[in-house]
Amino acid sequence: MQNTIIKSIVSLGLSCLSLSVLAAAAPQQPVDKNQCFGCHATAIKTLSTRGAHKNVNCVSCHDISPEHVKAPSRDNRPTTHFEYAACGQCHTEQHKDIMDPKYHYEWALKNTPPAYAQFRDIAGDNSFRDVQFRLPRFHSSIVTDLANVRSDGRYQYKKYTDLSKPGAPMWEALTDTRPNEGDKILPSKTLSLTWRPHKGREIMGRSDCLKCKSSDNILDYAYLGAKNPKAPLAFDDPDHKVLKTVNNSFNCITCHDPHSAEPRIVFDHLIEAMSHPHYKDYNYQKNAGKTGYPKIEVINMGVRGYPRKIAILEKANSNYMCGQCHEGHNRSETFYKDSDSQLAHPKNAIDRTGWSVGTFFAANPIERWNVVRRLGLYNGIDKATGVKTVSTDHYHMETVVGSKHGQAGVGCTDCHFAKKANGTLEHQPSSSIYKYIIN
Repeated sequence: MQNTIIKSIVSLGLSCLSLSVLAAAAPQQPVDKNQCFGCHATAIKTLSTRGAHKNVNCVSCHDISPEHVKAPSRDNRPTTHFEYAACGQCHTEQHKDIMDPKYHYEWALKNTPPAYAQFRDIAGDNSFRDVQFRLPRFHSSIVTDLANVRSDGRYQYKKYTDLSKPGAPMWEALTDTRPNEGDKILPSKTLSLTWRPHKGREIMGRSDCLKCKSSDNILDYAYLGAKNPKAPLAFDDPDHKVLKTVNNSFNCITCHDPHSAEPRIVFDHLIEAMSHPHYKDYNYQKNAGKTGYPKIEVINMGVRGYPRKIAILEKANSNYMCGQCHEGHNRSETFYKDSDSQLAHPKNAIDRTGWSVGTFFAANPIERWNVVRRLGLYNGIDKATGVKTVSTDHYHMETVVGSKHGQAGVGCTDCHFAKKANGTLEHQPSSSIYKYIIN
């Protein structure tokens, strides 16, 4: 019965993946890029005149009004296209790959663990929660899944088949069933279709975590998410305020600069860890330039009145590109001092000295424990033993980068992107075991 249900969802999901998803709107008439460079004379011009995209016109990714061309202002800024189809205009094969659900469906059709379970939410209102373990999850719809799972039933799929469809824009797939709650989530007994249980009912607990789920609002944050009167968003804004500003999941531009097509990093905390002098004695900066440790070029972006940064990798390395999200940055932790057990640094605060926002690049969680303890800090105290603890949160990139594989230049995509017949890698991050079984 369970496989019959999943197969029907899979079939419907595939039928919904129509050519309309792969089509992008026809671009406008090209603009004179040199006129654009009159204002965007530094970073944008530098990037747009080098690399594989140097002959791509601005209108390929921006809707530019005649008013902006005549008299540029904040009020007539061009619209930026963040959807996959924008890059898919040219990168058709990569677009098809990332929207291809075959590996996820193969996983979903396995018989174990059980497809469904129920548990009592003892941390909340003691209500029962349905959990569906075997519905597929995609990078291309991760923000949609997140909003559905972690909203206490507030954001619901309009059609249950969208739950198994990759790449559905969030506000096409979901509806807000309780808009009167505004930026808050109120306790509810409404059940959501979910792909796995979660600890919390809130969206993320912190809106900056949404940066790993979407780059739609990349232009709206000041560097490190600091509050700035000219920046529309800050990292400590309410989750739902930020969520309402995004529509597309994990975007191509997270790893690829749209102006130059060079490999890049946009996650502020990782840029800090790879460039701030306070980290000069840690693993990455000590080895920058060696195999597995590509140097970066930090570029100050924008003419919007607040600081923004990106970092261009001298050579593509998926450990750092994927590691933007698959890392345990310090900002998500609260630190206390050994000396007097007083708060040293609160969770989510921004410390301009650098150490509190990035990762230490420790080679594994044990080494990270040693680093934090040498600094005379800890995160908590184990209730059973009284031992001071150091938290580690999805510490993937650091472990790989510090390993023999990472030092030899082996990256995430070497195992998580399948190799095609022509020798290129398939642009589809998913479990490596199914790629070898299927292919």
